[in-house]
Amino acid sequence: MAAEGQSLLPEAVPPHAARPTHQTASVPQSSGPTAGCPPHTPSYGTAAEPTVIVHHAQPLPQTVPVYQMKPPNHVGFSIVILLFFCPVCAVLALVSAVQVDQAWASGDRDAARRKSVAARNWNIVGLIVGVLLYLSATIAVVVSVTVVY
Repeated sequence: MAAEGQSLLPEAVPPHAARPTHQTASVPQSSGPTAGCPPHTPSYGTAAEPTVIVHHAQPLPQTVPVYQMKPPNHVGFSIVILLFFCPVCAVLALVSAVQVDQAWASGDRDAARRKSVAARNWNIVGLIVGVLLYLSATIAVVVSVTVVY
């Protein structure tokens, strides 16, 4: 607490008065991990000098483990193709889908990825063939109905 007549605010300095100048300390040149850093002198409990702590980071390891996700087996897509579009392509896709899980369980990541792509491709072929069959059947029905009447 301030005594009677004393202010907690710093005294005002007139603009023409001499201001204190800041001086920079020269840093000795040395070699090693602390080259260019000022010498560290611990000051406990004083606010006059800030304490600077220099941390030296460890180098990162050269190899980083890569975690891979299991490729999708496309079983759901295969079942939809089997029920609604082209059963032949869907059976081939289901065989590839089962092989995805088997290859992944045995640790053969590349074979699992290849079988996943094969299952997806067979499903896409089955979808295209099924849509073409539906369109051709629809066109055939429309043509036969319009010719009869």
